[in-house]
Amino acid sequence: MNNAGESAAPRHTLLLVDDSPVNLELVVESLELEGHEVLVALDGMEALERAARVVPDLILLDVMMPGIDGFEVCRRLKADPVTGEIPVIFMTSLSAMQNEVEGFAAGGVDYLTKPLHVDEVRARVNAHLRLRTLHRQLEEKNRALLRSEEEYRTLTENSDDVIVRYDRDCRRLYLNPAWERINGVARDAVLGKAPGERAGRIAATSAPFEAMLRRVIADGRGEEYELSWHDEEGEPVYFDLRAIPEFGADGMVTSVLTVARDVTAHRRAEAALRRNHQRLEETEEQLRQLATRREELREAERKRIAWQMHEELGQYLTTIRLGLGTLRASFADHAPGLDGEARALTQLLDHTLRIVREVAAELRPPVLDHGLPHALEWLADDFCRRTGLPCRWQQEGAARPLDEGRTLTLFRFAEEALENVARHAAANRADLLIEWNDDHCRLTVRDDGRGFDLRSTARKPLGLMAIEARLAVFDGILSNASLPGGGTTITARLPLAAAAPGA
Repeated sequence: MNNAGESAAPRHTLLLVDDSPVNLELVVESLELEGHEVLVALDGMEALERAARVVPDLILLDVMMPGIDGFEVCRRLKADPVTGEIPVIFMTSLSAMQNEVEGFAAGGVDYLTKPLHVDEVRARVNAHLRLRTLHRQLEEKNRALLRSEEEYRTLTENSDDVIVRYDRDCRRLYLNPAWERINGVARDAVLGKAPGERAGRIAATSAPFEAMLRRVIADGRGEEYELSWHDEEGEPVYFDLRAIPEFGADGMVTSVLTVARDVTAHRRAEAALRRNHQRLEETEEQLRQLATRREELREAERKRIAWQMHEELGQYLTTIRLGLGTLRASFADHAPGLDGEARALTQLLDHTLRIVREVAAELRPPVLDHGLPHALEWLADDFCRRTGLPCRWQQEGAARPLDEGRTLTLFRFAEEALENVARHAAANRADLLIEWNDDHCRLTVRDDGRGFDLRSTARKPLGLMAIEARLAVFDGILSNASLPGGGTTITARLPLAAAAPGA
């Protein structure tokens, strides 16, 4: 009677119990065409054995059978934990109400009256199979829900985070042991109470906290909140809290779950980091001031030495040269050999005077006294003379007056940048450009040399680092642009005057 080999795989297993199954062949064929596997038992004992072994999805059970009748078979099936959940549909020709009552009392779920109608049997069987499937799914969901609740409770009960659930009246429905540990209050003493009632160590924060809970309940949107108080030693304690609305089937907020994490160590580390950062900034500022003061002293010493060399030593050497000239004129006729020696000494003095002027100019070019544009033009000419590389000097905009500190800073920047071009760029030319604006000037040194990858350069040259520190004293900025094979452009931008207080 099983045609499963001719159709799709069976969806369910059915057990048909009847002492005359030949009368039910049409029913069996119809159920097998539905895709069910149909097993047959001829009496009550065989039915009990097969049901315990196979555990079918549904049993069609005849009431009137030899030996034990269908009612007794059903009672035994329901008493067995293995078969107790299997739905049983009675088949009988009895129509008395008493028999139906007895069948339901024995555990049956439905009745089919003989002679059976195939369509009715199929409809009732499929209906109870669907109910059986839904029942199983519901049981599995309930088991999954229980597992989830157990896992959730395990997590919350053992979490270091403080977890509390509040109802719509902001009263505590649940709180985990972490709350007890932190507040020093037993949970039974605060369940059912609002945040301000028996709040433990955080009572001072209860009013704004409760206001936040009511916003979450009203708006249905989560919020973040910071809890803070002082411990027994007077040290601040910080918790970051997240309030999460929980919704019912009607879409309304039924409760609010709050999870608070102790971030005290993190906040204290941040505060220590800020203090260290502030101390570092103060140290850097002191170092900048020291570096600036050192450069100021160096510039003053350069200026003094340059003046002494140019004015005093230069005058002495000039006086000696004039004296040699007088000696030559007075004694050349009387001592012919003296003239040659005097001429050699004069040449040596001229050479020494040139060196003195060059050294004095290197220490502090006198042209600086005539303003930055003249000094930069002289620097470009000097670079061209020393290196043989063309250096184009340009000025855009009308020159503005600069104090000595800014003038020296920009001049030393251009001097250091051109020195780097000469030493490292392998360039064919260099450009020196100064641009004047209403509130700042911009000095640019550009070359067409080998360039470099800024990302692979560990640090700036020490000379430029010193210049950058000096620029920072005047709120100036140093910028650099370069590409391998594309040359280098370095720019100093400097305000023309100090920023006004509060600007």
